[in-house]
Amino acid sequence: MLGFNTDFLGSNDKFTLELPTLGPDLLAQSQQNGRIFDYVHFSLAMHQKHKTAIYVAHNINQNQMVRVRRGPWQKDYRMGKDNQLDDDFYSGTDFDRGHLARREALCWGLAGEAIRANEDSFYFTNAAPQHENFNRDEWKELEDWLLDLTEDKNGLISAFSGPIYTDRDSEKKGVRIPSEFYMLVAFRGKRGKLLACAFLMPQDEMWTDNDGELRRKKYQITVTELEKKTGLEFDEKLKAASQLYYSRSGGPERREIGSATDIATD
Repeated sequence: MLGFNTDFLGSNDKFTLELPTLGPDLLAQSQQNGRIFDYVHFSLAMHQKHKTAIYVAHNINQNQMVRVRRGPWQKDYRMGKDNQLDDDFYSGTDFDRGHLARREALCWGLAGEAIRANEDSFYFTNAAPQHENFNRDEWKELEDWLLDLTEDKNGLISAFSGPIYTDRDSEKKGVRIPSEFYMLVAFRGKRGKLLACAFLMPQDEMWTDNDGELRRKKYQITVTELEKKTGLEFDEKLKAASQLYYSRSGGPERREIGSATDIATD
């Protein structure tokens, strides 16, 4: 299927999830006035200055995954060849082309569909600069954990991910390197409820560590805090489906996670 399927978890008001909305400032910074670019099993919007995705919204069907060989990276010329990072930046650096929507997670469905999804996963628009150690350790670890969260036998997940730019960012070859990444996943629980988990993944420790003792922290956060950090507005159902809460008086609830068992779901 081309593009993010809003009815992927269920075609009723209980489970339908709309794409995130760009706040006014973010919309002004987006490419082509927030245009949504569709690919097989995912959709995204692009940032004009940073040349990376603002968000990538993708659907995962764990029960229909197909093993497909990796493909070559390619540009998506729909947003112009100079409006996306490519190998001119990544080559010769310590930064990987970090998939925002995991390649293996997109490769599902009939063989032809999975092959096309694999090819689409290698557009540079589905990547952002991730330090090689972060990409191959912390980020990969979180991606693995998320596949273990689903409680419903259908194995369906809708996910949203992207970079977060802050005053702790680094710079390489004139490109701003995001200090944080996020992931928000939604799925159906055993009792027929919509469940959602939001995660914040700092990578700035890769260049700000001064004592050689990397903490490698990961956090589960509220959907409201994620909105404040990104400038995105997510479907209201995701806030109610999260097990962490944001209060005006107490501020955001946040949980450091060291393993999948630390993640609050139901």
